[in-house]
Amino acid sequence: MSEFVHQTQEQDRALHILQERSQLLLSCCGGSTKMEVLLARDVADLAGSAVKSERQKAAQQLLLQLYVRAPHVITRLPKTSFAQFDDSKTLLTAVPCSIDSMALTLISSLTSPQPGKEGARKMADYETALRKMAATHPLLLLRQFACLAAALRGRSHLDVFVLRSRNYMNVFSCILGIAQQLSANLFTPDHREALEDMLNSFWCLFGNQRTVKESIGPLLQKFLQFLLDFVATAPFAASHCLQQHVPLLHDLQVC
Repeated sequence: MSEFVHQTQEQDRALHILQERSQLLLSCCGGSTKMEVLLARDVADLAGSAVKSERQKAAQQLLLQLYVRAPHVITRLPKTSFAQFDDSKTLLTAVPCSIDSMALTLISSLTSPQPGKEGARKMADYETALRKMAATHPLLLLRQFACLAAALRGRSHLDVFVLRSRNYMNVFSCILGIAQQLSANLFTPDHREALEDMLNSFWCLFGNQRTVKESIGPLLQKFLQFLLDFVATAPFAASHCLQQHVPLLHDLQVC
């Protein structure tokens, strides 16, 4: 059946056809996790072929669709299965996934903290859950990174006392930590808009709080390390992003 789908996909590359066929393949597995894993391994072998061809590209696209519809298969595949075909990863945005609702729930809970120590404790639990998701399903969590970035808007202008008492400073720290964990895939053009949205919130935060550097010191150090990783991974994009913030970086350094 999978061989038939590969051949058909070479002739008709429409995305909706690919989605329908991937669902058909999983239906043929009858809900058996073992059969789904065997199917994914078969497709992964074709996708990882050293010979570049349209058939290989179709297999790569099909493997991504299988992953979106049955995320658990990734735990049974080699870690390199998704490393060689970045151009096909845009398909990950096309199909809803069971992990989406879980990720959005965790993000909403993390970014709507309660004040006090109890709120901070719950935030730590939500962050741990998101970090586990980032470790196992980074490509799927990245689908929701724009929501993480958007959650920082409107908070960077608050007084430092409010930021701390309402645990908003922890929100910035948690999101930056998750971004660092996703950095291997985050610094690509596909996620540049969401990345810059997140960075703008941090620039605004540090610009407003530059006179109380002792309150933002640990977060600032963490942010600077993230920028260094950005520069090392995507130097052209990073330099373009940093140029307009050079005066602020200088002010933060001398404060």
